[in-house]
Parts: sequence; C-alpha cells; structure tokens
Amino acid sequence: MEEVGDAEPGKETHAGAGENVAHVVLVGDDAQLASVSAGGVLRDIAAETDALTLTELVRFVSPAEGAATLAIRRGDPMGLGYYIDHGRVHVGSEQTAADMAYRAWAADLDAGRDSVLLAPTNDIVDALNARARHDRLVAADPAALHGREIVLADLLHASPGDIIRTRKNARHLRLSRTDFVRNGYRFQIIETLDDGAINAKHLSTGRMVHLPARYVKDNVTLGYACTIDGAQGLTAGHACHVVGAGSLFRQLLYVALTRGRVENHIYLSTAESDPHRVLAPKATHPETAVDVLSKALARDGA
Repeated sequence: MEEVGDAEPGKETHAGAGENVAHVVLVGDDAQLASVSAGGVLRDIAAETDALTLTELVRFVSPAEGAATLAIRRGDPMGLGYYIDHGRVHVGSEQTAADMAYRAWAADLDAGRDSVLLAPTNDIVDALNARARHDRLVAADPAALHGREIVLADLLHASPGDIIRTRKNARHLRLSRTDFVRNGYRFQIIETLDDGAINAKHLSTGRMVHLPARYVKDNVTLGYACTIDGAQGLTAGHACHVVGAGSLFRQLLYVALTRGRVENHIYLSTAESDPHRVLAPKATHPETAVDVLSKALARDGA
C-alpha cells in the first residue's frame, strides 16, 4: 500500500476522493546480467524485500526446457542434462565452434526460421557479422545490390539490405508516439545517404526511422550476431545458437540458453587443434562439455 500525504511512520493511509495514486512496479530477473554501470538493484530488491516471483514459464514451447532453464538459473548442474540429452551441446575446437554455430544459424535463416546468433566477445561477434554480410552479398542478385557503403561504429562496412543494431538509446529518434530508437534494436538498412546517414526499417515493427550520420558513426553496428550481454532483451521465435567459451559464468549461460522459444544450442571448444600447441593443457587433458558447462554454472558473476 502506498503512503499518501503526511501519514505517521508505520501507518497506512488511503487516497481520498479526487486524489490520484500511482503504482510503480519494477519488473526484471535478478538472476540475469546486471547493468555494467549500476548493476545489482534488482538483486538487492529480491534479497531484501518480499518481491513477487513468477513461477510459470510461457516463453518455451517445451515445458521440460522451461524446467531446465530454472535449474540453470539456480546454478544446478542437473539442468544441463536436458541440453545434452536433446543434442543441444556441440563440441569442437577453437576454430570450429564459431563455424558450427554460424552454419546452424544460417541454415535456420535459409529455412525461414527466426533465430539469433550469440558470442561471448566483441571480436567473435565482429568476425561473425563480417562473414554474414559477405555471404549475403555473394548470394544476392548483383542487379539487386545498390547504394553506397558506409563504415559503422564497429569499423565494418554496411549497405542497403544489411541488418544493423543500434547501441545507444536516442529518445529524439522516434519510432512512434511511445517508442524510440533503443540500445539493442535491430533494423534493416533501406537507404544509405551521402553524408553517412541511414534510413532503416525496424525489424520488429516495420516502422521507418532516419538515423543521422553522427549517430550511425558512433552507435550503430552490424546486427547479424551480437554478444550475450546485448541479447538479454531478445526472444527468438525458433532458436538461439551460442558460441561458448571457458570464461562464461552462470548469468551469461542462463541468458544465452533462454533466448530461443523452441531450441537453444551452445557450441563449445574443448579440444586443441593447433599442431604447435600439442603440449597445451587443452591438448593433453581436454575437458568434456559437462566439465566446461559445470564450471560455468559454478562461477557466480553477481
């Protein structure tokens, strides 16, 4: 119950006739990734107050996968069994893990399925984005390619037809009366202008927006793949394909394995393929996929 007026401490008052009462509700998941600048607020609220917790999952097609994600959320290794039993964990070398994830994601797109591609670092994301753009251009009808190339904030090139991601909230760039360009929104480039500005279509709503050249240069990247941190607000209608890493911790793993409604796959490097590193620990004592994922669950990034 909200307190109104100058009530004595500890006493509740009710709004009288003609008075307005506002409810402020914070919604979030305290087991996901916190803000890099001022994180932990939801975690503190959940720990210190009688916060309500949702127990019924509606995102996943399979109730069993929903139950597995709750185990991952708690850091319970039993949740890994679902992903292993259903062929969602894929193992390769450092050179092949990202390739496996990319090929599976590309196959989904070719089949018309809504899927996302995630990676743990910006370097891997940039490589995947550059590959996706190259493959798009190679497969396209040359007569359909038009417009000038521009350089984005990630120093990668883009042209009409490419998928881009905005990386900073910009309330002055309106999509509608109630929405604006936000960090993490994805667009398709419709037109590139001579000054480096972009006219683009928001993928979720189909609404058009003009992105000024300065905003593009500082805050727009290719958007085929993204980091796990950047995907926290995404939901894919079909699948999520994640390039894994030994540096993952519980919150990253939880976010990564909960983006797809139908399937969530992770591709891990557990073997050493470099012939010059035959004595490296990964070559002499390679870990299993269960080892890698169990260690990630045990690391609490909070």
